[in-house]
Amino acid sequence: ADMMRWAPEEFIGHVHPEDRGHMLEQARLKQAGSKNVEMAYEWRLIDRDGVQKWISMYSNAVPYKGGHADLATMIDISESKRVFLALQESEEKYRHLVENANDAVFITQGAKTRFVNKKASSLIGYSEAELLRTPFLEFVHPDDRQATMDRHTRRLQGESVPSTNSFRAVHRSG
Repeated sequence: ADMMRWAPEEFIGHVHPEDRGHMLEQARLKQAGSKNVEMAYEWRLIDRDGVQKWISMYSNAVPYKGGHADLATMIDISESKRVFLALQESEEKYRHLVENANDAVFITQGAKTRFVNKKASSLIGYSEAELLRTPFLEFVHPDDRQATMDRHTRRLQGESVPSTNSFRAVHRSG
């Protein structure tokens, strides 16, 4: 009640409208003794000041006075959810920027390519799938491979090297 800032009998009316139906359905199923229920989920509550709070709830049907009751443990996860949503939004903006950049972008880990943008694929004539399953150095011109590998090795050893690197790429056509 302190966390929600509502009396227990008042809080259901202050569950966020988009979450209310799901929460009520889960409570109904648990009180009916159903085994086909979610044990843990997140939902939103509107507190007395009109502030939306994210709640993580674990609940289970338990015997109670000859029937079933929904026993729930709730944790206010509003701050971690706010941080998560902000990070997710930032990642979406970053991904959109990188995917639509006018430069070829490769993200590699060791010899493995983990990400390529559309420009990288169109620039050297291979599909994204081909670029991701082929060792990165195979796309680097043979005369530039050693310098590219040396730079990568220095970075892995903790040396300060620029984060961008120019090299000649080998197009599918040769």
